[in-house]
Amino acid sequence: MDPAPLIPTADTLPVAWPWFKALLIPSFAVHLLFMNALLGTGIIGLIHNLRASGPSLETARRASKNLPFYLAFTINFGVAALLFMQVLYGHLFYTSSILMALWWLSTLALVLMAYGAAYWIDFKFDGLGNRRSLIWTLIVSALLLVAFVFVNNLTLMQDPRAWPRYFQASGGTLLHWSDATLIPRYLHFVTASVAVGGLILALLNRHGSVERTAGFMQWFTLATGLQFIVGGWFFLTLPATVRLALMGSNPRATALFTAALLGFMVTLAFGHKQRLWPSVGATIFTVLAMVLVRDAVRAIYLAPYFTMEHLTAQTQYSPMLVFGVFVVLGIGAVIYMVRLYMKGAGAP
Repeated sequence: MDPAPLIPTADTLPVAWPWFKALLIPSFAVHLLFMNALLGTGIIGLIHNLRASGPSLETARRASKNLPFYLAFTINFGVAALLFMQVLYGHLFYTSSILMALWWLSTLALVLMAYGAAYWIDFKFDGLGNRRSLIWTLIVSALLLVAFVFVNNLTLMQDPRAWPRYFQASGGTLLHWSDATLIPRYLHFVTASVAVGGLILALLNRHGSVERTAGFMQWFTLATGLQFIVGGWFFLTLPATVRLALMGSNPRATALFTAALLGFMVTLAFGHKQRLWPSVGATIFTVLAMVLVRDAVRAIYLAPYFTMEHLTAQTQYSPMLVFGVFVVLGIGAVIYMVRLYMKGAGAP
C-alpha cells in the first residue's frame, strides 16, 4: 500500500522553517543531556543501592537527591523540543502518536509515577529500608519504558511505510517492531545514558573522594567504549541509503557523521585518561553533533514523502518576538534556580 495518501498536509508556519530548526536542535540536545543524566544516574544509583554497603549506599543516597532535579529539567526541555518538532513535523508526529495512542498516553502515567517515586526515595531514603530497592527499580523501569515508547514513536513518525499496519492493530497499540533499528537505537540511547550518568556523578563528586570520582569515570569510560558495539550494530541496521549518505554520498551528512565519530573518539580518550572537564566538553560536543546527524538521517528517511521545502510560511514576526522575550526571561530564571540548587547540592 502506498503510504503517501495517508500523510496529512503540513500546517502553515508563522515564520520560515529555519527559525524553528534553530530552536529545535539546541533544545533537543539539552533535553538529551538531562535525560541521559536522569536515566544514567538512576541506573548507577540502583546498582549501588543493591550492593547495600557503606560507600555504595552513600553514593545511592546522594544520587537519589538529584533524580527530581534531573527529571524536572528533562521534562521541561523535552516539552520545548517536542513543541518545536511538532511545528515542523506535526502532521507526521501526530499521526504516529495516534497509531500507537495507548502506549503514547501511558507515558504520562509512567512519568508521573517516576516523579512521585523519585521524591519519595529522596525524602525517605533511610526510612524505606528494603522497600528502597523496589522503589528505585520502579523508577528506572518506568524511565526505560518511557524511553522505549519515545523511540518507537520517533521511528514510526519517519517511516510512513509502516503506517498501513494500523489496519491490523487498530486499537492504538501499534509498535514499530518491523524497524530493524528499533532495538539497537534504543540500546544506543540507554548506553549513552549510563555514560553521561557516570560523568555527571564524577563531576558533582570532583571535590570529594578521589577514588569515588575515579569509579564514576570508569562507568563513563566503559559505557562510552560499549558504544563501539551498540553504535556499530545500530549503524549496520540503518537502510542502505542512509548508510551511504553518512559515508560519502551526502556531503553534509558525511561531515556531521565524521564530526560525531571524532567527538566520540576524543571523548573516549579523555575518559580513559580520567580527564574530567575535557570529558565534559567532548561529551557536549558529541551529543550536539549526534543531534545534527539525527536530524540529517530523519531528512533522508522522509525524503520520498516530505522535505522542509514543503512547508509554507505566512510571516508574522510579532508572536516570535514575544516568544523570544519570554525565552530570555525563562533562561534567566533557570540559571538563577540552577545556581540556588548547586549551592545546596552535596557531592554524590
